[in-house]
Amino acid sequence: MFRIVGVQRSPYPQIEFLLLQNQGGLRVQLKGHAVISEVAMALGEPCADLHLFADDVIIPPGVYVMLMTGNGTPVWCRSRDGSLIFKTYMGRGESVWEGYHGPIHVLATQHTYCERREPAVLV
Repeated sequence: MFRIVGVQRSPYPQIEFLLLQNQGGLRVQLKGHAVISEVAMALGEPCADLHLFADDVIIPPGVYVMLMTGNGTPVWCRSRDGSLIFKTYMGRGESVWEGYHGPIHVLATQHTYCERREPAVLV
């Protein structure tokens, strides 16, 4: 279960970020999760305050995800205290969170349906 544990607001998108942590006891697939502001949710339409994670990575319990506002390549790294962090990017050219001080929600995948790629074989 991902929780937002920090927000670094800045007028510069390259140093602005949301910090999430997997606070559950199981590994979690990041792909399919989303972060969205209360305003974007109320409008009911996509806007700058929404990010859908497309990174196909598994986040172990206790590990952090740093969602940077600016551009970059997703990478695993370590913090100053040695904590493992998956750093990923929104790809925005402007600050998203600087002027927003309302609630930010984390949306989780409830179910994924996928067609079988290979036919089922009865033995």
